[in-house]
Amino acid sequence: MERVYREIGYCSDVGTLWRKLKSRQCDWLGIDENGNYRLGYPKRQGGVTESLLIQASREGAVVGAHTVRIYDDPAESTPAFNDVLLDEESAKAEFDRIVQERRTSPNHRLSRVQRIEEGVIVQEWLGVAGHHEKLYPEGS
Repeated sequence: MERVYREIGYCSDVGTLWRKLKSRQCDWLGIDENGNYRLGYPKRQGGVTESLLIQASREGAVVGAHTVRIYDDPAESTPAFNDVLLDEESAKAEFDRIVQERRTSPNHRLSRVQRIEEGVIVQEWLGVAGHHEKLYPEGS
């Protein structure tokens, strides 16, 4: 039987998982019975990575003023979703809606969701549905 990966590693922190995948040196294999994220080294060649930016903008919205972004691939610098909203309250509501949707997703999707006001990240959620997560600022 041929080995697929030279080495199998793990980490237990979602921030560490994001950084390791961003390095493009490993593949995420899943979550083990102890809740750890399993990683395969080195990253396999020949995988298909498709980057598609979904851009939504409300009529009258100012680009960069009130934005919610979703990143699903740590190796990509372009967000998978970028929503420009009319005001701060709309952006907060959209951020909360997306985070709740990602928290309760039945699949183990790694996501980073950011709310940006006037070009500054003011809120960020990083997590895997049903598992570990980080929210900045804490308690928001």
